[in-house]
Amino acid sequence: MDEAQSLDTADRFLNAQCTKFMIQAHRIEDADQMASKFTRGSSTATQYLTEMQCMWFLIENARSYWAMQKYGEALKLCHEIDRAYSTILEDQLDFHSYCLRKGTLRSYVETIRLEDRLRDHPAYFDAASLAIEIYLYLHANPLGDEPDENNQPNADLSSSELKKLRNKQRRAERRAEANREEDKKREQQQNQQHRNREKVEDPENRPPEVEELVPRKLARPADALTEAARFLQPLIDLSSSRIETHCLAYEIYERKGKYLLMTRSIRRGLAMPGARDHPWFNECVCRFLSQMAQLKRETGNLVQDILMEEARAAFGVDADLPSALEYNEDFIKRNSKSFLHVFRGTLTKAVIDPKSSLEHLKKLPSPSCRDFGEVSWQILLEALKLLRTYSSLKLAPVTPELIDKHRAECAALYPLAAVFFSDADLDEHRKAVIAELADTRPTGGGGTPVPNTGDVNAVTEKLESVSLHNDGTAKPEKAAPMVNGHVATGKKASRNRRKKDVNSGQNPAAIAAARA
Repeated sequence: MDEAQSLDTADRFLNAQCTKFMIQAHRIEDADQMASKFTRGSSTATQYLTEMQCMWFLIENARSYWAMQKYGEALKLCHEIDRAYSTILEDQLDFHSYCLRKGTLRSYVETIRLEDRLRDHPAYFDAASLAIEIYLYLHANPLGDEPDENNQPNADLSSSELKKLRNKQRRAERRAEANREEDKKREQQQNQQHRNREKVEDPENRPPEVEELVPRKLARPADALTEAARFLQPLIDLSSSRIETHCLAYEIYERKGKYLLMTRSIRRGLAMPGARDHPWFNECVCRFLSQMAQLKRETGNLVQDILMEEARAAFGVDADLPSALEYNEDFIKRNSKSFLHVFRGTLTKAVIDPKSSLEHLKKLPSPSCRDFGEVSWQILLEALKLLRTYSSLKLAPVTPELIDKHRAECAALYPLAAVFFSDADLDEHRKAVIAELADTRPTGGGGTPVPNTGDVNAVTEKLESVSLHNDGTAKPEKAAPMVNGHVATGKKASRNRRKKDVNSGQNPAAIAAARA
């Protein structure tokens, strides 16, 4: 994609696609430089696209930071997206008097209806679900007071690798310091402009100050579940038709110990078509049944009576609730031909039956198992992510050895899939690809890649020499003049002939032939 973009640097679609793929490859600085080719202003591309509320750019960056374990930076972008939607809602008030004055009431009513479901947009759902996922991780693995970099396992690195890592960190610190200085100057200019405006503006009409988003502070919340619930509420209100919303709600309420809200999430999810065969929701249902079985019953407790009544109504039973293990076994039998369903169903056994969790983990289906037919690499990647999620959220005793074993089996089936490379192999692969591109792509005087058009011209000349008419006859030596692939007639043909005569007259070979 980088090479394709170099062939036409003015194509914004190629620039955007190349930027997206660079972000997914964790080349954040290269992506910022690439994005600067189609942005304006004196600020950086990231700041400009944030001000322009470019959702795909912010979401891709947040996912990349989350994958790189930079939780504060990822949460900052998620909060930026949330603020962007709040700004959109507030800005619509400016159009009220304008629409009444211009008589565009029908369009204005459509805009008002759009505002009612603004956060139902897929971009907001992706950002909110990512923020909830990060906060759930921080709830299970709080960072503490030490910097994020100290949490990374560097003890197994050699002295040369540690030296390279320190040099890389120093360069990153210098770049960050330069960016901070630039931001500080820009902030001073903005503050000066605000002070000048405050002299003439009414203090009562002054807009409220917006709290600055500090990544280090965001990565260490006082209550991660409360912050996650802030992102969850718009999804419950507007995106209740998605089964993932009820799964996210259950994940939060279970950790908060809110049994009635857990029951509400399960009951709403069960009312949706096809929910019983959804792998994630099945796990939530089994965990709910396991929690209800372990709940200590108290006679005369009105809350527990309502809870049991609602739970029985959700499952359509009059007596005891189904067993979690039996419910999960029925799910596996119904979806015995699906690798991902059986894989997650087996993981669910390890969660609801902790005494035999190790035995259940040993029965996980192998990627090379032929009972499921040919399993795509996307499904295997989802299974690999599940193992990492269960390990990070401490849902089951999934060891790093089990994760690496599954990754190695997937890599054996799909040796060219970079998503199954180990960290060391992936780093070497990236360096090799970047070095190969740098060696093979010619550059101009300013270092800008120059497309190689020699081969294209040679092929074009050969095709012109052997081209045929529609009837299969060879092309005559003196063909009719062509303009953009069409036969030129009238004034265009005369103008082209005059140009040809002038050019031939300027040709030294043509002049010598005429004199002879």
